[in-house]
Amino acid sequence: MLVVRRANATPLSKRKAALCRALVAMEVTTMPDWRPMAEFDRSKPALVHDGLNDEVVDWKPELYQEHYDQYAHPEFNPGVTEWDGRLLEGWKPV
Repeated sequence: MLVVRRANATPLSKRKAALCRALVAMEVTTMPDWRPMAEFDRSKPALVHDGLNDEVVDWKPELYQEHYDQYAHPEFNPGVTEWDGRLLEGWKPV
């Protein structure tokens, strides 16, 4: 089990620990022609790149926005948003 060492250290969930290991293993780089997640407008359709699974998500706000607003962790790592078992690292408008 992965433990974060800080003033009141607590064990991370297994999911978060797995995401942390995956993030360390993958090289997060700015992808050419993709916009940074800091500029992502989740209220508009887009293509979003998931670096963890190397997939492109066809973003449909009517399906995903409410869940994203509730559970996404923006800046999980600089330039990366963790959401629903994905590490989102760039987007393009459609």
